[in-house]
Order: sequence, then C-alpha cells, then structure tokens
Amino acid sequence: MKPVRNYDELKDMYIGDGQWAHRGWIDIIEYNARRWPDKEAFVDARNRVTWAQFKKITDRLALGFIEAGLNRDDVVIGQLPNCIENVALWIACEKAGLVHLYSMPTNREKETGHFIEYTNAVAAVTCFEFRRFNHYNMYNEFHASSKFPNFKHIFLIGGYGLEELPDGAISVEEIINAPIEEKYASDYLSKTKGDPFEVWQMVSTTGTTGMPKIGMLSPNCNISTGLEFVNHWKLSRDDIGVTAAFCFSGPSESVIHALITVAGKIVMVDWGDPEEVLKAIEEEGGTYYGGFPLHSIQMARHPAFDKYDLKSLRFVGHAGAPFPAGLLEEMEERLGVPLITYYGVNEIQGILSSNVDIPREKRFGSVGSGGPRVHPKIVDDESNELPRGEVGRLLISGGGVGAGYYKDPEKTKQAFGGTLGKEGWFDTEDLARMDEDGYIWLAGRTRDMILRAGQNIFPAEIEGMLNAHPKVSNACIVSMPDTNYGEKACAFVILKKGETTLTFLEMVSFLTERKLAKYKLPERLEIVESFPMLGDKVNKRALGTDIAYKLLAEGLVGQPMLDKFREQGKII
Repeated sequence: MKPVRNYDELKDMYIGDGQWAHRGWIDIIEYNARRWPDKEAFVDARNRVTWAQFKKITDRLALGFIEAGLNRDDVVIGQLPNCIENVALWIACEKAGLVHLYSMPTNREKETGHFIEYTNAVAAVTCFEFRRFNHYNMYNEFHASSKFPNFKHIFLIGGYGLEELPDGAISVEEIINAPIEEKYASDYLSKTKGDPFEVWQMVSTTGTTGMPKIGMLSPNCNISTGLEFVNHWKLSRDDIGVTAAFCFSGPSESVIHALITVAGKIVMVDWGDPEEVLKAIEEEGGTYYGGFPLHSIQMARHPAFDKYDLKSLRFVGHAGAPFPAGLLEEMEERLGVPLITYYGVNEIQGILSSNVDIPREKRFGSVGSGGPRVHPKIVDDESNELPRGEVGRLLISGGGVGAGYYKDPEKTKQAFGGTLGKEGWFDTEDLARMDEDGYIWLAGRTRDMILRAGQNIFPAEIEGMLNAHPKVSNACIVSMPDTNYGEKACAFVILKKGETTLTFLEMVSFLTERKLAKYKLPERLEIVESFPMLGDKVNKRALGTDIAYKLLAEGLVGQPMLDKFREQGKII
C-alpha cells in the first residue's frame, strides 16, 4: 500500500544517510532463520518456536491467506492476545502483500465496525474469546451484516475458548500445521512480498473526537524503531525480553521490534496476574522487561514477589503513561535494577529513550533523548526552534517516524507542519523542554486526553454518550489521578430538572449498553449543580482540581501526584 507521505523524497534522504535500507522484516526473519535456525525466537503461554519454525509459520500463513482469495493491498484486521500467532500475522501479511491493521484486544463493536468500514477490511484474525468477551461473535455479526459486503473471512487461532471451529471460520492452526508450501515454487513469496518502503502495517489509536484514527507504518519505519531501542539499550542476540503489554502497543515494541532485529528471544505474557510475569522472567532468564508503569508497580507489590529469582534482569523499561509521582525510587529499589523511561506516539512511533548509563535524575524525570533515526526539537507556536530549557511543542522527525494517516492527507499534512515531504516534522501535541544534554522533559499534554495505563481516553466521546442519558442535562469528563493507572476518567454530571439521582451503576450500564470499551468507562461519578466556567467554556481544570483534592482528602492519592498533575496543567 502506498504511504500518504512522500516516500520517494524520504527514501532518497534516509537511504543516503544510512537510516533506511533495501530490506524489510521478511529479510530479517529470513536471515535469522538461516543464521540461527535452532535458536529460540518466541515464547508465549502455549508454545515456543525457533527462528526456523517461526519462518515456516509465517510462510504458511501467508500462503493460506493467498489461497483464501485475499489480494494485494487487502486489509486484514488482527485482534489477538499476546501470542506467537499475533507476530506471525504481521510478518505473513508483509510476505503476502497484505496490510495488517492492529486492533487492541480491548476494542469492541464501535471501534471494530469503524475499522472495517473505513478500511474496507476483507478479513480478521482473532481468537474465539478473550477476557470473557466473545470476539468471534462480534466479527461474525459484522460478517453477516449487509453493511460490510467485502468483509468475508474470519480466521481463528486455537485455544482461548475454541472447542469446535464454527461453520465458515478458517483455522489458523490448520494452516500453519499443513505443508502448504509444497504446492508452490520455493521463490513464490518473493514475488508477492511487500516493498519495504511501502505500508504493510497500520496501527489504530483514538482520535480527538473519540473515533479511531489509523497510522501507517512501513517496514523501514518499524525496523528503525527496533534499532533505536538496540542503540539506546545496547541490546544483542543474547538478550531475552519479556513483555505483557499488548503486542504492537508502544511498550511492547521495545521487546518485539528490538529483538527481532538482533535475533534475541521474545517472551510474551498476557497481563492479568503479575505473578505470571515474575514467573516468566525467572524461568526464561529475562534480561529486561518492557511494559507500562502499572506493570512494574503491581509486580513489585505482589505478595509472591520475594519467591522469584530475578537476578537475570538488567533493567525494566516503561512507557505509555507517566509513572505515578513519588513511586520511581520505591519501585527501582524493590525491583533491584534501573528503571528506564521511553516515549513514542503509537501510530507514528518516533522513539525517545533514556538508558542505564545516564544519571538517575534524568532517567526518572525525562523521557530520554533521540538517536540516529529519531530527532526531536522544541518549537514555539510559530514553529521557531526554542533554546534549551524553554518549554514548547515537541516535534520529531527521522527514519523512525511513520508514513501518515490512512486516507487522510490533510490530517497528515497538519500533523507534519503543512507538508508531506522530507522537510516535515511530526507534532506530538505534547509540551516539553530539552535540557543541555539533549534529554526531553515533558511539561504536559496539549489536549484533554486521559492516559489510563497507556490507553487513550478522549472525554468528548464519553460526554456525547452520557449527555444522551434521559436523566442528564450536561456531562463533563475529566482526568483524576490514580496511584496504579496514572489517570482515570471521572464524570461530572448536572441532572435534568426534576431528576434527583443518577447512580454510578446506572451510568456504567448506560454506557456499556452503547458498546463503550470497558477501559473508557468513568470510574467515579460526581453530581453537581453547575460547572465552573471560563467565558462560555467549562473550566475542566477547576473540575479536575475539585476531584483531585477530594481524592487527597480520602487518602487515595498523595500530594506528589497532585503536584505532578499541576505541572501537567490538569489542575489549578
């Protein structure tokens, strides 16, 4: 698939300075399988495979897609737990010339229907059930709907509640266990594979109105992301990375993207019980962990923490959300290894990171620095570069920055400073400063987005739904501090005249019935007579201040968290 940005310009520039090369993920997998065929590559809760076995799985899956009738540039939605098939799907799509659209396992009917309609997706690869939600039933309803005539195929992996393959579904397990490659010439997939300068993966995020937007990523962009981690963290073939963050979320890229490039070992765990992660680190000899701050907190505070031997760990990395204030020192002491912060924009990437060698105060306070393939700068409102130490908008450029927004050149231009060419810098919409050593310190977000354990929640989406409640006159969603998740959504509601009560359960039931994803649900309800105003707009900072101090008085958060929220501009 052709990128939105002008990759002819970018290709010439980035090949010229060594950031990109004429190779994709396929070539790296082929090399790893040829050079280290028997070295373990991937481990999940059900299986473990070597590089040679993984190559064979991806070959067969690619051929299976082709035999099912999928055509070049068709979009295939992948919505899977952390498993080997999830990564294999991504590589198989590149081999078959298909576009892999990653969808978080927490997405539901609203988000998924939008993906199918917007991208004209022809297939989904999913599991039968995950975390008590039946993914097969959801996709089967879309398949049966006349609204999506081109959505024709549901591929199901084994396990996850699948007892018998439903009629019409296609078994991934049967595809990867059959020697389908014997029917084809040995070079067949070399003729179907994707160009490493085009787009074979797309990643969804949540748009500013709550509807997902879709970022486009080329193999060269993704490989650059992996190599940035290798550069910052000095990773090698001997490293064993463990992650329980969803595959293709920002935190997991530090394990998956990075270790594929150096033929390390990738261990994937589904986050649920922190003890499973501790067990995986001990049993697999994990040298580092990549995840969210919540993961580090819950692992370190788990009652069984002391029974596990974690001496193989070199460091723990975290991204996707700010670490709750005041806890970094405690967690680092408890885990016994350095904590490293890294940063990126999921649908664009553009990784910044710290490393174990920099002073502790920079590891704790900053989100790190750029590298050979990602370059940050700080600008004012007129896009003039600011001196070190001054706060402004954080922009990024380089080979590790994505290909734009799917089917939206205008949004892409806007995000890249009005251009689709090589001179474009991506506006992260974060406020930050760069210190004298080139490290980036975030000063706050320029939007009202709530970042709950790395998952984006935009208030406008929830407010629109809640304002439709028969008892609600007006609703406002603000961020409230939380010691585990960093932030959660709090709903402030003004009731209609004549109404006297709206319970928390009534609110949650109403939103759940409208298919709002669980992680987006407000986790506190405050009934008020009126909203504080600034001119004709609701003063959300005043509401945020109100709930923050209530939580402080209730002993649910500490003063350092409120200080952090104030620094970020969330409260007064």
